[in-house]
Amino acid sequence: MEDWIVDQMHIVRPVVETGYENLLLVRLLLEMRMPFIRKSSVSEGLTVEEILENWTKIKPVIMEEWDEKRDALIDLFGKVRDKWMDQDLASWIGANSPKVEVLKLLQKKPEHQGLTLHFVEDRLATLKNVIKEPELDGWNLYLGDWGYNTQKEREEAASIPRIHLLGLSDFSKKLK
Repeated sequence: MEDWIVDQMHIVRPVVETGYENLLLVRLLLEMRMPFIRKSSVSEGLTVEEILENWTKIKPVIMEEWDEKRDALIDLFGKVRDKWMDQDLASWIGANSPKVEVLKLLQKKPEHQGLTLHFVEDRLATLKNVIKEPELDGWNLYLGDWGYNTQKEREEAASIPRIHLLGLSDFSKKLK
């Protein structure tokens, strides 16, 4: 069951805007998989594709039906995150680094001066944040189509001149 949840979370991860939503998604996925624990009206027959398309409509319904409060979920998620940071800061930073700030630091390193810099990312929202920073205008930006993004996001990225779509096979070739 744990592997299934992890696999499904990889698929639905693009809808998460705030960390606490991961808690809701895991519970919703469990309800979809195990009907005997079902407490929401939306989980029966729901697919991950429907979650990707309708998350902003589904989230308020399940929060009301489960009697969940946003602040309480944020607090719970924060406690788990803080414990992770206290116990293994390096792995937390690896999983949650503020990428815009990391790019700024990287481009200031003397050994990177005069080089063409490339940033491959699987979240469109992150690439949009990079575009908002004039200081990062020199970076070539790529959306990896194998990661945490949807077809809709890939189509949107294709319409943004600074962002290049990158397939896994093309990425592998560029590394050689």
